[in-house]
Amino acid sequence: MSDYIVSARKYRPDSFETLIGQDNIAQTLKNSIIRGKLAHAYLFCGPRGVGKTTTARIFAKAINCSNPSPEMDPCGECESCRSFQEGRSYCIHELDAASNNGVDDIKNLMDQVQIPPQVGKYSVYIIDEVHMLSTAAFNAFLKTLEEPPAHAIFILATTEKHKILPTILSRCQTYDFNRISVPDIVANLRMIAGKEGVNIDDESLHVIAQKADGAMRDALTIFDQTVAFCGTDVRYEEVLKNLNVLDYDYSFNLVDAFLAGDYGTALLKFDEILSKGFNALHFCAALSSHFRDLMVTKNGGLGALLELPDSLKARYEEQASRCSLKFLYDALSITSACEAGYKQAVNPRLHIEFALMKLSFLMKAPDAVSVKASVGVASAAGGSSDFRASHSIPSPAKQTTPVHEATGGHGCGTTSTPTGGLSHRNDFDVEKIARLSDEELMRLSEPIRYDDIKFETETYRAGKKHIKKTRYKENPFGKIVGRHDGAQFYTIGQRKGLNIGGHKDSIFVIATDVPRNIIYVGEGHTHKGLSRSCLRIASQDIHWIRTDLAMADGEIRRYRVRIRYRQPLQDAFLIKRPNGIFILFDIPQRGISNGQFAAWYSRDGEMLGSGVY
Repeated sequence: MSDYIVSARKYRPDSFETLIGQDNIAQTLKNSIIRGKLAHAYLFCGPRGVGKTTTARIFAKAINCSNPSPEMDPCGECESCRSFQEGRSYCIHELDAASNNGVDDIKNLMDQVQIPPQVGKYSVYIIDEVHMLSTAAFNAFLKTLEEPPAHAIFILATTEKHKILPTILSRCQTYDFNRISVPDIVANLRMIAGKEGVNIDDESLHVIAQKADGAMRDALTIFDQTVAFCGTDVRYEEVLKNLNVLDYDYSFNLVDAFLAGDYGTALLKFDEILSKGFNALHFCAALSSHFRDLMVTKNGGLGALLELPDSLKARYEEQASRCSLKFLYDALSITSACEAGYKQAVNPRLHIEFALMKLSFLMKAPDAVSVKASVGVASAAGGSSDFRASHSIPSPAKQTTPVHEATGGHGCGTTSTPTGGLSHRNDFDVEKIARLSDEELMRLSEPIRYDDIKFETETYRAGKKHIKKTRYKENPFGKIVGRHDGAQFYTIGQRKGLNIGGHKDSIFVIATDVPRNIIYVGEGHTHKGLSRSCLRIASQDIHWIRTDLAMADGEIRRYRVRIRYRQPLQDAFLIKRPNGIFILFDIPQRGISNGQFAAWYSRDGEMLGSGVY
């Protein structure tokens, strides 16, 4: 028991050749030794467990070694090397700044610096966690660090470079250490497992490497823990259990459920995961990572971004082939939003379950009953074609709302008589769009019109004296709810300044008729008259920033579109026809009116073109 040494110490690199994942730094340091151009101060910074202190030790041994190799690795046999390995070296000193961070500690170090080395050429001072020094200690260190004795070399190591004073940074050669890649960690663990007689598969090694998050020391610690739990015959299932890591199978099965629209299976899988003690937020992060890997797999040229064992890559390729890019993009958006809002959620479990439901409905088409209902509404309106009705998704249950009358005592508004446009989420695809005629696209882009709605008056007698009065007749399309000071002062989508009360939901302007001085209003932000799914930009109003990407007649492309300042980019189809470009949004946009500016962007955020509607 007393002879046991943990792997992180037993297999600690002792030469530049055995250093893992820091080839550029190792080569730079070797070159400086070969050429005799040694700095008096070095700063090694980077994440934990990536080899900063180890590199400092190798470097200190190499510059004091009497018989270094041609590659400038320490021999390990000379007096300087042996004394350091046995912990009795008087020329290589290590100081932990976390516990020796005061001015007095630095003063003692400065006194020690003046003593030349007894063995070797240089006195090397390795200061770990140097960012923990106090400001006073840093200031006391400045002069010596700038002009040390010729035999003194300082190597400072830290995980938090930003906490070090700029005056210290300016006096040091800075080396930024990288996180160690998963393949490098796996390769090193495989070598150590072979030496220790441990039988472990690649999937288990990848789980350990990913759990280590780029830190070799952490990977070796986890490896020792795994061997202690499993013995010398390590199995994948036991590794997952020991490290409390979700199996890849859960992610694959959940995505299969999403593709099938089976939210019940998704909820049951989530319940099973929680019952095994897994953190819900970690589950959500793992699901996001799975969708990311699927999207990367979808693009064959991005294989280098996948840190997966070969046995899993085939499964990712198979599942990715069944997923559209739009599905993966929407899924990533949902899971990312779920992660962001998790900590603020009143009911975290319901928050994630709702996200799973939304993921399950991404691929589910509208059912036959809903489509039939949509056709009925369109027919009753008397102004839309069968084509438009068959490609729309029903709106929320609230369909009719009050209206607002103009001054002058004539005219009023309505909400249930559309003669153009779409007001619900699209289910169009490229094939459906390609079959649309120019006339059908024009009809989709037309705003909903209400000017054919007539409101008549009637006379009646009221009071004991039967005085004649006039009132508006009952109208199935709406009613007069107020008066205003001029239709020209109101814009579509406006909510404030209407002064219309007595309604459960907010009242919005859905249309204006300036010649007749009428504005039409609807109740609720989901009102179908408030939104439109398609707009047309005439050919003469189109401006391409990237002229090399200008669309030809008949082309259909997916872009992201913005129609108002600071609006989040919206997914849409751009359809080029001889009479202009039609923009067909995935989700209807509120308050579209003439004179608005539309701009379209690539997926990476580059603005490609624009136009005025």
